[in-house]
Amino acid sequence: MMSDQGLREEIDGSFGSGPDPHPPVEQRIGAGRRALARRRTGAAAAVLAVVATAGVGYAALAPSAPGGAGEVATAPQPSGPTPDAAPRAGDDRWRDALRLAGDGTVVPSPGSQVLQRTDDPRLGDAFAPPGTPTGAALVDPARSRDVSCLVWRVVDGELEVFRVPPGDVVGATFQELLAHVRGLYASGEELG
Repeated sequence: MMSDQGLREEIDGSFGSGPDPHPPVEQRIGAGRRALARRRTGAAAAVLAVVATAGVGYAALAPSAPGGAGEVATAPQPSGPTPDAAPRAGDDRWRDALRLAGDGTVVPSPGSQVLQRTDDPRLGDAFAPPGTPTGAALVDPARSRDVSCLVWRVVDGELEVFRVPPGDVVGATFQELLAHVRGLYASGEELG
């Protein structure tokens, strides 16, 4: 049989020498600061990746710059568009959206669709002399997904078509677009 003292020594010996001594406090604080820096760097990289992905997504899905395929209608240049002005790249599709019928009326070309129209846009004498056939329409040109606001006049039996901007009235009603067009063309300043 073992004595109480022997039993105590046997129990103490079964636990081994105990836990290793703890590292110094400075070492533990340094390790904690390095771990915090790693977490912050990882979070910053994740935020940067999200922002970059959102930027690329917006650039891919946002409407095109002026003159691009994503625009509803474009503005005439300050000197004003004329039928023989050099078109910007991609703008030709609207030039043939309308045609002059045999009876002198302006009609959509095959494949084009007139969404709204007036044959009395009241653009003023500077745009066309009194008695000159004029008009304005929202037109979906053939083979195009863009709707253009077009105005026209028939001078000496020739159809002259101009593409005009919605400007700051994107999404406006047809009447609001007409008011905008009147402001551009009534004075004749936009005709060059």
